[in-house]
Amino acid sequence: MIEIDDHTYDVNAGMAIAEINDEIGIEIPEGDYQTVAGFILSELGYIPEIGEVVEHGRLRFVIQKMSGVKIELVQLTTRGEIGVND
Repeated sequence: MIEIDDHTYDVNAGMAIAEINDEIGIEIPEGDYQTVAGFILSELGYIPEIGEVVEHGRLRFVIQKMSGVKIELVQLTTRGEIGVND
């Protein structure tokens, strides 16, 4: 994971949910997935394309790199609570 600024990170999509939650103090919910990529796929329900966005509460994920159908890299932005529904 590379910190771009206080609220933005480039994240390997294979990173474990528990690890990213601990490292930057966020709360990606638990589910039937172990990784950031798994969370994104669970939220979308389909294979995304580069540039697609997933928003969950104060978290915003932008797909940065794909390898075939595998999500490789995402940019994660954390925001203050702005009334976005989970």
